[in-house]
Amino acid sequence: MANDFERHKRYTRSDIHAVVGGSVQAYLPTMAKVVVAACLNPAQNRHAPEVVLVGCGPRIEATAAQFLRQGSAVPTFVKHQANEWEFVGDYRAVRQSFDPSEIERHARAAGRVGDVTSILFLESHVLVSPPFEHHREFYYPTPYECPIHVHQGDKEVAYDCQNAAVDLAWIPFVRLRSAQHHPLLTGSVRFSTCVSSVQEALAERELVLDLRGKRIRAGGQIIRVPQTELAFLSWFARRAQAGEPPLPGITFKDQEQRAEPYRDAYVAELRRIDPLLDEDGKTLRASGLRYGMTPQYFNTKNAKLNATLRERLGALAARPYQVLQETEWAGYALALPPNAIHYAALPTDPSQACEPGRAQQRTGY
Repeated sequence: MANDFERHKRYTRSDIHAVVGGSVQAYLPTMAKVVVAACLNPAQNRHAPEVVLVGCGPRIEATAAQFLRQGSAVPTFVKHQANEWEFVGDYRAVRQSFDPSEIERHARAAGRVGDVTSILFLESHVLVSPPFEHHREFYYPTPYECPIHVHQGDKEVAYDCQNAAVDLAWIPFVRLRSAQHHPLLTGSVRFSTCVSSVQEALAERELVLDLRGKRIRAGGQIIRVPQTELAFLSWFARRAQAGEPPLPGITFKDQEQRAEPYRDAYVAELRRIDPLLDEDGKTLRASGLRYGMTPQYFNTKNAKLNATLRERLGALAARPYQVLQETEWAGYALALPPNAIHYAALPTDPSQACEPGRAQQRTGY
């Protein structure tokens, strides 16, 4: 669609209407039953422009369905304040979800429970530098001089097409859908966030444990872990650091032999996390550790830990950080080399996390 919008510049709804037509109030204005723009308010769509929550009403729902059907990209704007809409590029609808659980999750996050009938997922891949983007006479960067003319105020300015810059969004290729980052499959986070997560997870592997902060960094992500699962991971992390062999699991046949030493090693990690643990003995009695670690306790903690990592990182990227058996009869271990495991304090704000390989080791964590 030809228009003169400039990326990251802000416009009024009247400005938008003057170029594309349609309503100055609808979030998906239409002309002749075709959606001509998307005007999205982050207060109602937290992950705009990639995720759009479709409200209630025949016209609202029909317009959303039309946007998906037409398959074409339209100028898309995100509201900043009263009558200021930033142009963020051309987006098209690629999927519409009516899954109740998916709708509830997004609606609850936006404070719109009961007001959302479906979810539209938008994407934009091709990026062209201004002023060539959207110009009706521009098709591609030419290998020769090819001027186009752009109206800027009361002047007409010539630009050479051979100077246009065309870029593509960086889309990761992942072989197995089951191994992808779980939020990407559910559409619960921004596409760019998932791209970063996949790139970091497939980079150099490093596990950093912050016991007092009850969080770890794995696959480039800082993840909060309940203290009982964190203690379980730390138990095997110390074994991997020391180069110790895989640890046999517990069965009812050998419970008497392994229950107490397993319990003692595990509780030692719990006490590193919480030095005041179990002063009156209630914690150990309640958790089933009083007479040693039971097979059920071992298997439950391992399963919960692995599920948490799999959900946050994806099945493939989580595997190096999980406590696993390589074969049915092998023992349990982390598949990380000793120099990839560190104990250090981690920042509360994930954006302050240091790069892999730069964790500062500190005792007491």
